[in-house]
Amino acid sequence: MMCEKFTGRPFPVKFFQYNGSEYCLDPCKPKILRVTPEVRQVLEYMQQSDSPAHEHIKTQGSAVTEQIAKIQGEGFFNGSLPIVKSDDHAVNRICLIVTSSCNFRCRYCYYDNDFNNGRNELMSKEVAIKAVDFLCQNSMNKLLEIDFFGGEPFLNFGIIKTVVEYCATKSRRFTYYVTTNGSLITSDIAAFLKQNNFTVIVSLDGPEDVHNHVRQFAGGQPTFDNVLHGLSILKAALPVEKLTVNAVVTKNYPHADKLLNFFHGIGISRLAITTATVPEKPDIHMANDSMKTFTLSEKQIFSRMLDSSISNDTKYLPILQYMRFLNKGIPRPYRCSVGRGTLSINLDGTIYACHRFVGMSDFALGNLWDGVEETRRKRYFNLHEQVDKTCTGCWARYVCGGPCIYDSFACYGNIQTPAPYKCDRIRNLIELSAIIYGELATHDKSRLVGLLS
Repeated sequence: MMCEKFTGRPFPVKFFQYNGSEYCLDPCKPKILRVTPEVRQVLEYMQQSDSPAHEHIKTQGSAVTEQIAKIQGEGFFNGSLPIVKSDDHAVNRICLIVTSSCNFRCRYCYYDNDFNNGRNELMSKEVAIKAVDFLCQNSMNKLLEIDFFGGEPFLNFGIIKTVVEYCATKSRRFTYYVTTNGSLITSDIAAFLKQNNFTVIVSLDGPEDVHNHVRQFAGGQPTFDNVLHGLSILKAALPVEKLTVNAVVTKNYPHADKLLNFFHGIGISRLAITTATVPEKPDIHMANDSMKTFTLSEKQIFSRMLDSSISNDTKYLPILQYMRFLNKGIPRPYRCSVGRGTLSINLDGTIYACHRFVGMSDFALGNLWDGVEETRRKRYFNLHEQVDKTCTGCWARYVCGGPCIYDSFACYGNIQTPAPYKCDRIRNLIELSAIIYGELATHDKSRLVGLLS
């Protein structure tokens, strides 16, 4: 049984109880700690009371006093919010939209209107080379990242090879990512990806009927068998840590535990999950009741991850990512590096804050020839201030990092208002992650190390 208690102050400490063990999370650190009931009571008092904390601590036994002093000596529960530095304008990662063409017509795709309007174009060599130069000129890092995106990026495989070849002439190291629907994968493409150490994300939404319900070819034909064939080629060619499947969950199948069973059954080692944000299509948009069902199903995965008698080699990344954040103990003022460390470049050379905003003029930041308009980019460096105001009082603030700006825009027309049902899911994931982390750190450190590796 899980229960929780937290104070009513801004960014309160979060308390968890699981199977007789007491845990707490300092949201400003952020770190999960295992404590005694007596220590928890003192920490609660320190958060809730306006009287001097040290006076209350004096009334406790010496063992409790020593534990509190040790915790505070390590920097926990000092009441100070993280200091956010916004002066680093280096760009360390770019997302290249190498094509607006796609052989699929997925019902939740945010490029849907472009496809219907016939905007099926390819990035040119000139733009691709200019984009690499832009990345190198705007960062001092020796290791830089390039994401290839679309459309379906392998409809412009030639430009992907051109970029990799050009990067080899630079005095930097590059790491590459590509997100693909998997239908165009061949053994030659897989060999290229392996040779150049690509991380590959393949979109597959679950069992055949679930996947085909929302992911079809442009002519309306089912795509499941084609994706599975491409995925089998990648599995044979790539190391397990270089291949992730991303499933987009829609309203018609909000069952994380069943999805995990399916992907484990077809030998997938790493599973990411995102939820569909398409308010204009209520039959597939994830909100309210469907998200509640999905959140409950993720608790089934939590139980499975804690049960050492159950063997499941498929890593459920939504939980594991928060376990890793807690392990690092570094506050997350931002959800991601959008508009700051990461910029997206459309096939015409226009620069955007995020790939999901490509084509929206309000989110364009400039172009490869004239550069970035820093006045337009400034709002992404100040985004944490708006998030702090919006998320005041949420214990998960500095583990979550705030809402996805695209999800906020799609639902509310701004980039800082979180969708409550998505917040509920994230808080649930962080709770589950914190308890798994605490339990394994106490009882099975080797399993914890294995999960975090």
